Parts: sequence; C-alpha cells; structure tokens
Amino acid sequence: MVLTVPPNLPGLQLSGTNNTALSVRVSDSSTSNPIANASVTINAVALPYNAANQDFESQITLPPGGAVDLEVIVGGSRYSATGNQFALPPTVAIPQPNAVWSNQSSYNLSWSGAAAGTNIFTGVLVIDAVGNAVWPTSGGLLTAPAGSTTLTIPSGALGSGSRTVLIGNVLATPMSSAASGSGLALANMAASPINVINGPAGTGAALQGLSIGSAGTALLAGSTRQLTATGIFSGGSVASQDLSSQVSWTSSDPSRVSVSATGLLSPISAGPVTITASLGGFHASTGANLCQPLRHHQAGADHRRDPVDAQPRLQRAAYLWRHLVVVERQARVPCLFRTRQRTL
Repeated sequence: MVLTVPPNLPGLQLSGTNNTALSVRVSDSSTSNPIANASVTINAVALPYNAANQDFESQITLPPGGAVDLEVIVGGSRYSATGNQFALPPTVAIPQPNAVWSNQSSYNLSWSGAAAGTNIFTGVLVIDAVGNAVWPTSGGLLTAPAGSTTLTIPSGALGSGSRTVLIGNVLATPMSSAASGSGLALANMAASPINVINGPAGTGAALQGLSIGSAGTALLAGSTRQLTATGIFSGGSVASQDLSSQVSWTSSDPSRVSVSATGLLSPISAGPVTITASLGGFHASTGANLCQPLRHHQAGADHRRDPVDAQPRLQRAAYLWRHLVVVERQARVPCLFRTRQRTL
C-alpha cells in the first residue's frame, strides 16, 4: 500500500480562517490502483472518498503550528504518521498580487522566510481558476533547491488566463510501516494571484498601464463603434500591444450604451456613459454618448406622413434639402468627454 498527500486539490475550495485542505491517496503498491474502501482519518476527522479524484478529501480547522495525526486502516492493517503544520508560509516578493504577465516571457519567482530542516523543502505550484495544476505539468509541487529564494518559470509555461502562484513550506514525513514512497506531506502555502496574457515577449515583460485610443465617442442611432484598449509594457520587446480582447469591458449604464467582451459599443438610448477597460488592477476609461440628430419642423406640416411618398415633387425637393441639412448638422453635434486612466 502507498499513501500520498497530493499537493493540489482540484475543485476543493477552502473557506473560513485557518482551514486546511486535506487529501490522502491510498493505492495498491503492486498495481498502483486506488483503494476506495480504506478508513482514513486526520485528527479523528473521517475523510470521505472522492471517486473523481481517486482520493479521500475534506478540510479541517487547523491553527498555525497545529498537530496533524493521520491514520489509515486497510484490510485490518493500521498505518499512521504525525507532524505539525508550519506557523507561517514564505513571504512572496515576486509576483505581486494581481500582476499581469506575458505567456511569451520567462519570470523569476522570488520569496523569503522559507523554513529549513530535515525533510523540509520549498514547493512551488501554479494553478488555474478552478484549482487545476498549470505548472509544472506533472501536477505535483516543484521542489526548489535547498536554501534558494528564486525559481524561474520558463516562457510559454502558463498559458493565458487567471492563475495563482503557490509558494510554500513543505514537510514530507516518510511512513516506515507502509510501502516505499508513502508519506505524510504538510504544506503551508502563500498564494499570489496573477493574470497571464498573450503579451509581448521579453524576460520579465510586465503590464504598466492601460489606455483607450478614443478621447470620447459620439454614437449615432443604429451604429456601432469598436474601442481599442492598449497595454503599456516594460521589460518586453515592444512597448505596447492591443489587449482589447483580453481586458474586461464595462459600461456605467448598459441601458444607454452596451459594450461587448471585445470592446464593441452599441448605443441604445441617449445619455452619457463611461466605458472602462480593466486588467490586473489597471483601468482606463472613456466617455460615450448617443447623439440625437437635430430636427426641423415646418409650421402646419403633417409630420406623421412620409413626405417622399405623400407630397408633390416641389415639397419633396424641399424635404430632401432639409434632410441634408439635418445630416450635416447631426455630424456637428458636440459631445464632450474626458478620458482618464488610473491604477489601483
């Protein structure tokens, strides 16, 4: 029998204070097949079996430095291990929370305050928004060399989307009574969420700000307008890049002007709105407004009827001339906006 504690728990979400995710995998040492009928407890809390992940999972409240007692019973045989959770995880210097990285660049992770001792090492893992391992692709923790405080993530390793970088202290306690490779692993991980985009290449390329090309957008009824959000980068091979399809677009009043996921504006009703593009703590805004055309009225005229169909030719020519004036004046409708950029 082999007992392992996988470091990543897909779909297992923690809530509350001092909660600790638990996962124990019990498998046959000769066939590697999972054993689902084992009895698994940690600190006297029974862990139910998760058939999808082929392990026993749960969560418990465990204060910093708290004791962990693992007991597994299979076929009348008892296996156990004990350990203590770390009081604190390492302090992550890089990446900063909500940093925006480029998938085309490599990055050096950096941390301090890692624990040291027998069977203790620093583990690194990058997961996606639902907890699946992204890097390393094996799904297990990548062990940093003893005493090191940096580790490089190669270019192309992170894909694109929301990611969380986990860096933590890990204690691996062997279980002498079980098969080789069995053990209890305790990890106290620090988490730093980042956004990964398909941005410009270059070692350490990082987003420094956003801008929207238009200083204000006057919209006509029935028309659409495409906005462009440009990312300003440092450390890359280019200084800026179109991020219109990677930012989050919002309208301050979608009942007046709506904006699509790619920045396409569609006017609905008259009135000013603010359109904002956001990514990784950076924001840029611009104004938009549906400008109504000016109308000319002739005293005594019946405007409920179409003059082109119902009026004599002379009146029709006068109507067409007035219509041209309306179009010309409509194009001159003043719509003033302010563009602003800010960083949280």
